Amino acid sequence: MINKSDLGILLKFVDKQYVESTLDGNFYFSLSGKFIDLEKKQLDKGIGDSKEGAWSRTRKKIV
Repeated sequence: MINKSDLGILLKFVDKQYVESTLDGNFYFSLSGKFIDLEKKQLDKGIGDSKEGAWSRTRKKIV
């Protein structure tokens, strides 16, 4: 039996060129702060989201 707390949803946006690879099970994820740091380095507003990965950085581990 699956508990409701064990269920999750993965939503991944990819460019057209990566659709088939993603559907074949190949996933690539950057570290959550990558684009925040990139925005600061390049001074290009809109690359990073200050809330990027906020849930994964702040959630507490449930045992």
